[in-house]
Amino acid sequence: MIEQVFAFDGTDLTDYVTVHSVTRLVGPGREWTEAAAPGSDGSYVSGVRLKAYEAEVRCLMRAAAPDEVELDRRVIARALSSREPRPLVLPGMGGASLMALYKGGDELSRLGQHPDFTLTFLVTDPVARGARRTASVAGSATVAVGGTAPARPVVTCRPTKSPWRITNVSTGEFVEVSGPFDGNATVTLDMAAERCRIGTGDAPVSLGSDFFAMEGGGHVRLSVSSGRAELEWEERWY
Repeated sequence: MIEQVFAFDGTDLTDYVTVHSVTRLVGPGREWTEAAAPGSDGSYVSGVRLKAYEAEVRCLMRAAAPDEVELDRRVIARALSSREPRPLVLPGMGGASLMALYKGGDELSRLGQHPDFTLTFLVTDPVARGARRTASVAGSATVAVGGTAPARPVVTCRPTKSPWRITNVSTGEFVEVSGPFDGNATVTLDMAAERCRIGTGDAPVSLGSDFFAMEGGGHVRLSVSSGRAELEWEERWY
């Protein structure tokens, strides 16, 4: 049985509330960009973007005594007070988290020891984050990505030859960095931030490089031109 966790910004709220229901979407809404197709009466989709959405959590306060309701309310309010999106874990998600912001303004329904209320969150990133994974690639290797959505890893390596390249053999995408390299300098690629560093300083990548994602739900084949690359990423779940 999956543990039914309800937590926000690292605070386990199940110590203070019982969750009755959660309103979530089956899948996030989508916005797309259409463009005219030359020589055709139709159009084609040139880009798809996932939309933020609201998630509602209906709760019952678990105060041990009527005079503890206000104390627990203060704890809950403090836990939800972040001014920027923070990890939200909802019951039934198997421990995965969404980046969300508490919208505020929700009211306790009545006085008493166990008032009920509904918490409303704005889910700013509708793709959930799951377990953290790691992999090593020397030469080439097949990597199990996990999740169902594309994941963008952070890659570190000490190349021994120049230029250095990591390639997603499954798609043909690559990132290439000039040296010179002799095994002493560390290259760090943040695929999500599309950033390359050599040591502590930013560095350019070669023309044609593409900070790639690894497709979720299966395996990808990766290769490096020299050294051993260490990858770290979070599973991503639609």
